[in-house]
Amino acid sequence: DLNINVDNTFWLAGKAMFLEGTSPYSPEVTLQSQVGIYGRPAAAGEDQVAFAYPPFSLLPILPTLWMTFDWAYAFWLALNTVGFLTLLFFLFRPASRSLSPTAILFYPVFICLITGNFSVMIAGALLLFFGLATRPGNFSATAQVFTAIGLAWAAAKPQFIWLFSIFILLYAVKQRLHVFLGAYFVSLAGLLAISFAYAPGWVAEWVERIQMYAGYVNSRPVISELLGVFLPGQPALFLGGAILTACGGLTVWLFYRWWQGKLNWLSVLAWTGLVTYLSHLHGIAYEQMTFLAP
Repeated sequence: DLNINVDNTFWLAGKAMFLEGTSPYSPEVTLQSQVGIYGRPAAAGEDQVAFAYPPFSLLPILPTLWMTFDWAYAFWLALNTVGFLTLLFFLFRPASRSLSPTAILFYPVFICLITGNFSVMIAGALLLFFGLATRPGNFSATAQVFTAIGLAWAAAKPQFIWLFSIFILLYAVKQRLHVFLGAYFVSLAGLLAISFAYAPGWVAEWVERIQMYAGYVNSRPVISELLGVFLPGQPALFLGGAILTACGGLTVWLFYRWWQGKLNWLSVLAWTGLVTYLSHLHGIAYEQMTFLAP
């Protein structure tokens, strides 16, 4: 019940911002979310289940805001499931197209669908971009604009998309995808403008919310969590930081090798997914989508 009702946080934030004209970060929205999930206000030290994303992240759930939560949840689950499987069917080669429905058997995909997490849509945006950009003749100007809008919106979850975005922008520059680059930055500017229109003080509120989130969740990067199985807290954090620093240097070198044409793009994409996963704060398997997508 807890995992399913987490989606209630976004639904309440969306109703507050778009229908009621109030801040999605307000204490009232947070309290409603806590009562809906815990049945009471959250205690100190518990996950406060508060909205902690940029306002434009709420745009995809607009159609659900006039529904009751039960209908909104069912609609969102159906939309994400059908949309993701349709995308995979479209992108898979004909010989392996029948295997596309098996994607929901992977736990990261399943848990993201059930909880309504945005990671499914972000993974879909990544898949669509590389699925079209790497097939000769498929990446029309319309497709470039469409994928640019999706990837600009994906910036709502920076812990997922940050390194992918760097690689995607480098890829677009190298391949001279000028329409994509223009549409990406225009879309990002438009999303930020919408955020300021509906929540003028959102930047300060968002930063404050992130700081609060880091305090009560007390989560560590995945690499530190993995090392923590074998090492005590501080050595695991120190070694994890050293590994991530080394990964950063290796990433720059691999990007350079790829830019020179000495490395396949898919190898770099796979490495990008792995580094994103290792540096992602440990959660409820959402972060596993970062290495599953490539």
